[in-house]
Amino acid sequence: MTIRERIVAFLQEHPEGIDDDALAEALHLKQRQQANSRCRHLEKEGLVARRRVSGKIHNFWVGDKQASLSQAQSIQAAPSLKTVSSNEPWFWEGNVQAAVVRYLATQNCIIRSVVDTASRQRGKDIVAERNGKPLWVTVKGYPRGTSKTHPSTQAGHWSMSLS
Repeated sequence: MTIRERIVAFLQEHPEGIDDDALAEALHLKQRQQANSRCRHLEKEGLVARRRVSGKIHNFWVGDKQASLSQAQSIQAAPSLKTVSSNEPWFWEGNVQAAVVRYLATQNCIIRSVVDTASRQRGKDIVAERNGKPLWVTVKGYPRGTSKTHPSTQAGHWSMSLS
C-alpha cells in the first residue's frame, strides 16, 4: 500500500480528523512532511479538508466513504475545501458547498474550482466538468440573520432575489 492509500484509508476510518504529526506517527512514516505533503495534495483534489483545531491543522476526509482510489485520482485539479467547518451548523454555506462537491465527485465529475466561502471569495461557487461538459453551481446556505433581521426573513429575501 502506498503512503497515499494508507492516509486515505486512515482518514476514512477516523472522521474526527487528525493532525500531520499524529498521522505520521500512527502510520509509522519517517517524517511528518510525508503526511503534510500528501494531505495537502488530497485537499487540492477535494478529498480532504484541512482546518485549524485548537491551534493545529487537522485533516478530515470529505470524500465519499466508499470512494475508491481510482475515483479519487479521477478528480483532477480539485480545489481546497478549507471552508468545511464542524464549528458551523450543517446549513452554513461552506458545509453545503462541501456536500455538493462530495456528491459531484461521486457522480464522476471533475472538480475544477471551488471558492473559499469563509473568506467570501468572489466567483462561481463550484466549477465542475462531467463528460466534457462544464457545470457551474451556485451554493447558498441558510442565513444567520442579524440583530435587525430574523434568519427566515433574510432567507425569504434571498430566495426572491434568486428567482
